Amino acid sequence: MITNIITTGCSFTARPNSWSYALASTLSENYNVINVSNGGTGQDTIVREALIKLQETQGPKICIAQFSSHWRFDIHVRKQDSDYFNNIIKEEEDWEAGPNYFGQLHEEFIIVKTTEGKHNSKNIVSNKLIKNIEETINEEQRLCWTYESISQLQMYCKLNNIKLLCFFGWQDCIPQDTKHFTLAHKISKLVDWNNFWFYKNNGGMAEWMLDNGHRGKPEEDIKGWYMFEGRKRMAGHPTAEAHTDFCNQVIKPWIEND
Repeated sequence: MITNIITTGCSFTARPNSWSYALASTLSENYNVINVSNGGTGQDTIVREALIKLQETQGPKICIAQFSSHWRFDIHVRKQDSDYFNNIIKEEEDWEAGPNYFGQLHEEFIIVKTTEGKHNSKNIVSNKLIKNIEETINEEQRLCWTYESISQLQMYCKLNNIKLLCFFGWQDCIPQDTKHFTLAHKISKLVDWNNFWFYKNNGGMAEWMLDNGHRGKPEEDIKGWYMFEGRKRMAGHPTAEAHTDFCNQVIKPWIEND
């Protein structure tokens, strides 16, 4: 019987040469990889898309979730209230980050992505809305949403006996010390951190790639990495080679040890 592997994440998983697509091309015919990732998205959409697909998919299944920055979250806007978003997203479909990076068009609504305050739309109204949101919703609220989303996916998979692997795209997806965020720190205890793959000191796939001789895409940044606060960080998105290496050395062994 075929086992379906549902993969979800941001652009670190959604792009055509990501670890998810490398996985699909290397596994045996006993597996079927379904990638529901979206570039520029936050934990709420990462989890929601996974849950929908898991619920729709019959038979044996496992889930692999790559989580992004806790600063990201998405806003649902009704088309009848905000027609201008329709044109904004259509104009940006050919942007270098790929379709659906700033938003997704649906029949009756639009999902607008905040993408960590880096919305580059030419539309003044759109930019003003994103700026106001970024200034209003504080970091603790975003951390609460992140922990709640992660725990929701973990609980669903546990209740339905679905094997789950969680990891972050990069180390700074959440603060290293959240104790000063009183409510967020309490909610963080809902997360099963033993269900996460971490690289060294709470690192993600980017840190693993850098330590294994990889870097960000040279077309995005010539050097592909930079130093910040004494730590090497990836610039841009990982190369296809980095994704393939990560897939073969981290993801596939986890699946095959099932």
